[in-house]
Amino acid sequence: MNDLAKLQNRNAICLIACGKQKLDLNNGETAKAVNLYTATFFQIKDEFADKFCQQKRILSAKHNLLKPDEQIEEYDASLIPTHDSYIGDDEVIQWGKDTRSQLEELDQNQPEDTIYVVLASGPYVEQISEFLADKNSYCPFEEGDFGGNGDQMGWMRTQIDNHPDKHQGTIGDW
Repeated sequence: MNDLAKLQNRNAICLIACGKQKLDLNNGETAKAVNLYTATFFQIKDEFADKFCQQKRILSAKHNLLKPDEQIEEYDASLIPTHDSYIGDDEVIQWGKDTRSQLEELDQNQPEDTIYVVLASGPYVEQISEFLADKNSYCPFEEGDFGGNGDQMGWMRTQIDNHPDKHQGTIGDW
């Protein structure tokens, strides 16, 4: 979405990619999904979602689409082929199908002008691109000129700090 559509007065749902760093839980112990991921990168994405979006979901390599308050166990899985915890080519394809299905279900109960703000890149975006194709969506990490996670964190921090009122930013300003 390339226009200056405002998030204010519109339903914005943030889709946040999970993170590799997680709480060190005992076997069988669970945590809220939003609290499981401990990396600064994830925490800034979560803060960004809280600032600009009415809802958020987590794109989990193991659990697909998670509500922030869902209780889950620690896990080690990734959609990124170069990671040791890569789940495999066939599993990534299945992850995409299952996650798109969950997104379609979520979307059924949303206003028509809902905006999906995707704080993810690479295979996480590739696998849900079919869902996003006919939706109002914004994938800043895919559309922007970022050198890596550090640049993405800096960009999010600037957006958060420059927009003091919740849900006041505009996509065009990003």
